[in-house]
Amino acid sequence: MSDSNSFRMRLDFALTQSGLSKADLARAIGETPQLINKWTNSEYKNLPAANYIAKVSKALKINMIWLVTGMGKMTDESNVMALNSEDELSDEFIQVPEYEVCFGAGACYEPSYEEVKEVLPATYRKEYFERRGVNPKFCKRFHVKGTSMQPLINDGDCILVDCEPKTTIVNGSVYALIYDHILCVKRLIKDFNRLIIKSDNKDYPDIVLTEDEAKQIIIVGKVIERSGSI
Repeated sequence: MSDSNSFRMRLDFALTQSGLSKADLARAIGETPQLINKWTNSEYKNLPAANYIAKVSKALKINMIWLVTGMGKMTDESNVMALNSEDELSDEFIQVPEYEVCFGAGACYEPSYEEVKEVLPATYRKEYFERRGVNPKFCKRFHVKGTSMQPLINDGDCILVDCEPKTTIVNGSVYALIYDHILCVKRLIKDFNRLIIKSDNKDYPDIVLTEDEAKQIIIVGKVIERSGSI
């Protein structure tokens, strides 16, 4: 089984077999003991992001596919290749790679996206997207730099962005957007004939655009999830 409860049981079992404590595992992966406790709590209903699973699997010397799904051998050494191979994943899982934005030249341009090959794609359940009415083929992950959206999004977090073209902005929602040739993550607020680019961190002032100025913004997509250390 691949539900979160079975994941918790497999993680507990792998910890016992390794002889490591939760504190030992936390130190090995550079995270806090509270995060390990969160994963092993019966009330935690989600699977950790793929970057965490990769670190845990490496520290415990176990197969990532076994840890996530229970399939295969616990100590199979081919786990990295398996997680990167779509053929080895169950149909109930979908992988979303991380991307960098490549900027065009000139006043009017369209950005392009380059997959970050050094980072393992994040693994999600298909039902995660189905519940939200999101088509995963349009989704991309981006690495966030800066503190303007704290406490919602921290420096170093990864965000999952629904990049499906939309004709309207959901007022008050958080978007990845390109403004003045810079990729940023901001809350967008429509106010009559103005568009306000707002940071959650009060140390950053609002940017207020006229209707014509707002046309220079390129909306990359709506942010639907963040993941990172606590």
